[in-house]
Amino acid sequence: MPKMKCFLYRLDKSYIMAGLEGALLTPCIGWPCQNNGKCLPVYEVNDYKCICKGFKGKKLRRRYDFLIHFYTGHTLHDSVIIGDMQPELLMLSRWLRPVAQSNGQWILCWRASLHGWAVATFHSLCDNKRPTVTIVKDTNNNIFGGYTSVSWGENEGKSEKLVVTPTMRKAITNLAKNFICQFFLESSDTWKNDPKAFLFSLKNPTNNPTKLLQIDSSSSYSVRDNSRRGPSFGYGHEKGCIDLRISDRANNKDSCKSHECLGSIYTVPSGKRGDPFLTGDKHFAASEIEAFYETIR
Repeated sequence: MPKMKCFLYRLDKSYIMAGLEGALLTPCIGWPCQNNGKCLPVYEVNDYKCICKGFKGKKLRRRYDFLIHFYTGHTLHDSVIIGDMQPELLMLSRWLRPVAQSNGQWILCWRASLHGWAVATFHSLCDNKRPTVTIVKDTNNNIFGGYTSVSWGENEGKSEKLVVTPTMRKAITNLAKNFICQFFLESSDTWKNDPKAFLFSLKNPTNNPTKLLQIDSSSSYSVRDNSRRGPSFGYGHEKGCIDLRISDRANNKDSCKSHECLGSIYTVPSGKRGDPFLTGDKHFAASEIEAFYETIR
């Protein structure tokens, strides 16, 4: 068995084995400690410690002789999308209150700009964790997302081939242009019922922040779970569109695009099926995506 040697880079814990070099993202990436606090990664629990002489508190702001501050993960308040937007943060917290645990807290499991945009990364970090809330910011600064109480990556639910109508096939062909998203046409999906699931819009072109409940909470198509897709919600057979779909590498406009098509499973304020309420356009590119899961304090 080859001998493994571990050492630290400035931002990474790295290893050399059999002449190959690799790196693991450190919890200290982004330098979370303020006031010249020293960040010490705790890789075993994906956490970090802040050491700062003369300060204390989460941001190491208040005076104190000497403190080692232990911070467990990034919470919803640390969101790079809404963490500094108090009205939106309070609004989402209020919408989550009916389904959240009284002693729960939301912990980051995936941030696309930090961990990578590949959906395989999302699944490796967030599968089998529940409940989750996903927050998306598109390139036009619209902010929206969805909540589900069921796990991503668990093979429970209704599995079937995606039904591709002639209209849908034509739309995909037009979308592809210089490439074919063949996996979209052939991939198998697992659809799950979740009466607690909902979508939401915090910022949209009509300036109408709204919580979007399901039209029928008994639907078998509340959540779409696919290893080749990010978090996705809803599906209408008769129209062949998904209420909210996050594609692989959703920041890439040349990929098989993420889209919205409300009104199949989730409500749309106008009552018009397919109305692009979330973004103003059926297709969108993301500038950031975060997924949080709830854990007990």
